[in-house]
Amino acid sequence: AAAGIGSRRETAAGQAAIALISRLSERVTSELRLSADFADASAELPLVAGTSIAARGLVIGGGVDEPFRDARTTPRFAALLHWGVGAHQLKAGATFASHRIETQGTPGGAGRFAFGDEEGFAAATGAWRGFDVGVRSGSFRLGERALLVQDAWRATERLEFKLGLRVDGDVLPRGEIDRNEALLAATGLDNTAVSDGRTRVAPRLSFRWALGAERAWTLEGGAGVYHDLPDRDDVASALTLDAGIPVRAAVGTLGGWPLAPDSTVAPVVGRAVSLFGPDFEGPRTRRVSVALQRAAGAWIAYARATYRQTDFLARRRDLNLPATAVGTDQYGRPLVGTLRQAGALLAAVPGADRRFTGFETIEAIEATGFSEYWGATVGVERVVDRGLTTGVHYTFSRTTDNLAGGRLALAPLTTALTGAEWAEGTSDVDVPHRVIVATEWSPSATGAVRVGAVYRLRSGTPFTPGFAPGVDANGDGVAGNDPAFVDAGLTGMAPLLEAHECLRISAGAFAERNGCRGEWVQRLDLRVTLRLSTLAAGPLDLVVDAIDVIPAMEGRIDDALYLVDRTAALVTNPGTRVTTVPLVVNPRFGTVRNDRSAGTLLRVGLRFGR
Repeated sequence: AAAGIGSRRETAAGQAAIALISRLSERVTSELRLSADFADASAELPLVAGTSIAARGLVIGGGVDEPFRDARTTPRFAALLHWGVGAHQLKAGATFASHRIETQGTPGGAGRFAFGDEEGFAAATGAWRGFDVGVRSGSFRLGERALLVQDAWRATERLEFKLGLRVDGDVLPRGEIDRNEALLAATGLDNTAVSDGRTRVAPRLSFRWALGAERAWTLEGGAGVYHDLPDRDDVASALTLDAGIPVRAAVGTLGGWPLAPDSTVAPVVGRAVSLFGPDFEGPRTRRVSVALQRAAGAWIAYARATYRQTDFLARRRDLNLPATAVGTDQYGRPLVGTLRQAGALLAAVPGADRRFTGFETIEAIEATGFSEYWGATVGVERVVDRGLTTGVHYTFSRTTDNLAGGRLALAPLTTALTGAEWAEGTSDVDVPHRVIVATEWSPSATGAVRVGAVYRLRSGTPFTPGFAPGVDANGDGVAGNDPAFVDAGLTGMAPLLEAHECLRISAGAFAERNGCRGEWVQRLDLRVTLRLSTLAAGPLDLVVDAIDVIPAMEGRIDDALYLVDRTAALVTNPGTRVTTVPLVVNPRFGTVRNDRSAGTLLRVGLRFGR
C-alpha cells in the first residue's frame, strides 16, 4: 500500500532458532527446538490527513492505520520424539508459543476528510470523522499450544502413508478486557462474556504412490484440518476499545483543511466500542489435494487439484444501527441513517438514527466469515543443464467468501432485495485464470552464460459497481460499501452497458458483488547471467534483470457507477420516507483511476557461491 503524503513508515524483524537432535538408541531419536522472533512496524502522523474527493475518485494522504505501532515478540518451544518400528516411523510431541503483542493506533484515528468535488474542497464543505482523544493502545498475550502424533507408514516400496493427529489449544486474553458498564446497561451486552480459549482436534492424512515399471508415474494427495489463532488486530480492538473512544464528526462547512475541525464544528457524537461476538474463535481450514505426475527423461508433466474451505473468519457488524430502516432511496435501498448532501457528497447525519444513545458504533467482531477455494493446475517442465529449460503452467480456480467490505461492513442489502445475503459471492482475491511460461537457455553445462525469461498472465481484478470514495449511499456511516442499482434509463448509461457485460446482466437490479472485472494483467521479466570468474569457494556471476518489461497500467479501478449531482438537491418524501438522490452516470467507470505500476526496473548484481 502507498504511504500517505509526508508519512514515514519503519519496519524491523528478526528470528533466531536452535535445535538439538539426540539419538537415544538405534530406533529412538529426540528433538528439541527453541526459537524466537520479533517484528516491529510503525508510522508517524502524515503531513496530510486522509482525504477523498469523490468526483475525481481521488484518495490522498493518510493511511490505513496512521499513526500506528504494531510490535510482536514470540518465543516458541517444541519437544518431539521419533521412534522407528519396522515399516512405521512414529513421531509424538508438543509445541508451545506465547505471542506478546503491543499495539497503538486506530483506523481513522487521525481523522478523515471527504469532499464531493473541487468546489467542495475549495470551500472546505464536506464530511469529517475522527477521535476526540488520543489513539488506542495496549499490550496482551496470545497463548498457543499443541499436542501431536504422527505415523509415517511405508506399506510397500511404492506406497507410503502419513497419518497424524494434532490437538490445538489457544488462550485469549479474556481477563484483560474491562467490563463496559454503560454498554451493559444500555444494551444488555456483556463485553467480558468471552471464552478463555478452545481446544480443537485436527486430523491429517497424506499418501504417495509410485506407479509403473520404473515408477515414472506418481500419485499423491492429502486431506487435513488446520487451526489458526485469531487475527491479532481483532483481539486488539476488543481489548483496547472495551471502554470506547469518543468520536467527533461533522457534515457541512468544516472550517478548513487539512487541520481537523474543532469541537464546536465537529462535536462528540458518541463512543466507538468493540467487543467479541458469541463463540468467537480463530479460523479453521479444511483442505484436500491430489496430484498426478509423469516423468520421462528431462520432461515432467503434472496435474493438481485443491479444495480449501475456511470458516470462523472474523467479520465486523455495527450493532448500533437501527433495528429497521429509516427509509429507502428511489431504488428501494434500505437507509439505516439520515442522509445529508454536501455538494457532490452524500454522508450520514452525525449522531442521528443510532440505536443506543451515547454510542456512535458498537462493533461486534464475530466468527461468521468463510472462504472457499477450489483450483486445478496443469503443467509441463523440461529441466536440462545445457540447452533450453522451459516450463508452462496453467491454473483455473474460483474463490468465494462472505467478506465483502473487509472490516468496513457486512451485508449492506437485505436478503429480501437480493434473494440471498449480498455479501456472499465472488471474493475480492478471486483470479480464475493464471498462466506462467518460464524458460532459460544455456549453451554449456557449466552455466557460464544463461538467458532467461518469465511471462505471466492473469485475470483482471474483480470489482463491484458502486459509488465514489467518501460517498455513503445508505447512511450507515461507512463509505465504500454500497453497491449501485443499475438503472438503464439514466442518461449516459447506454455506452457503459454496451462496454460492460456485468452491467447488462445486473440491469434493473442491484449490482452483484464483484460482478465486474478489470483488464487482463500480463508481465514479462528477463535475466542474463554471465560467469566472471571461478574461485575456490564457488563461481562469481554478473546478473542483469529487466523486470516488468511489458508496461501495463495497474492501480485502483474506478468502480463508481454514479456520481452525486451537485446541481440538484436531495429530496425526502415525509409520507413514504423515500429519499431521491440526484445521480449522474460516471463516464470513467471501469477505468484505472491512477496508474501505480512501477514501470520497468533494471537491476544489476553480483552472485557469489555455489
